[in-house]
Amino acid sequence: MSGLTKLEERLAWCEEYIDQLNDALVDVNKRVAELERQNARLIDEVRALQNMSREPFNPKDEKPPHY
Repeated sequence: MSGLTKLEERLAWCEEYIDQLNDALVDVNKRVAELERQNARLIDEVRALQNMSREPFNPKDEKPPHY
């Protein structure tokens, strides 16, 4: 095998690997975006529940269940 052929094979392998990494990155970015949407929804729900309560939620005031 000539040096040029080896380089061409390595380049083809690198291109394939980059495509796989790109696909994985796209999937991760989609998942992060979905998690950010879910997080924003949960924050909104918590705020709505806090507004419904008589006193604002303060974790320092909460007693653990074993007390």
